[in-house]
Amino acid sequence: MKNKNVKVLLSTTIGLLVVLTTITTILLIKVIRLEDNIGIKVKTEVDSVDLDAYLEDKYVKVSKEVDPDWDKWKDVRYYYGFDSNEQPVFNTVNGVLESDTMISVRGGKGRWNNRFVSGGHVFEGWSGNELSRLTLMMGKFHETFACIQTYSPAGLYEQERRFGWVKIGSDEKKKGVDISQGWTNFYTPLTLQRRSAAPKRVTDSDLNPQLSKAKVPVGTMYYDITLEKVRVMTADGWKSFVVE
Repeated sequence: MKNKNVKVLLSTTIGLLVVLTTITTILLIKVIRLEDNIGIKVKTEVDSVDLDAYLEDKYVKVSKEVDPDWDKWKDVRYYYGFDSNEQPVFNTVNGVLESDTMISVRGGKGRWNNRFVSGGHVFEGWSGNELSRLTLMMGKFHETFACIQTYSPAGLYEQERRFGWVKIGSDEKKKGVDISQGWTNFYTPLTLQRRSAAPKRVTDSDLNPQLSKAKVPVGTMYYDITLEKVRVMTADGWKSFVVE
């Protein structure tokens, strides 16, 4: 009697397994067919769209959220000059960003925008080890005032912040012009403006807050074509260089 019950139980179990297997197989076949149908439908719809026509007069907007807890806000290369409670986190592009027109930065929301008169950083290019950067900024002192520099925040290259050099005109040693925060080296001939009379004021001095007045600053030089001499503004007025 006991053996008979065991056989009945085994037979029932095997039957249930067969039924479940059959149902599962049928469901899988239906799911696969459904996915195929959806894929065909989506492909058909995508193929039917003229993307060039669709995107004409449109733009693709890419944005990130504001996240004060973003892990990279702990790094001075990211947080320096930004308010993490207002600044969206960075977008990252792995590869070359190329345009057949130009790259345009608008809105004045770059680094240090909360301290500039009108604007902020519009370009930053870091060295390979990311200890110093080339920086182009707009509107720090005035709406029309731009600056370019190499800079390293405190704690990266040295304990104190450090300004470097910008070379213009060449990337070879002892060629072009080297400019730093405190010195300029010319490795090329320097041509002074040729004038028949000394300038009386600085043009657009109101756009440069470093010039308190339109008065010509001491140290200004030009070549006087009437006197055939180089003239320089001194504390006592215009003087001429003594030449052979």
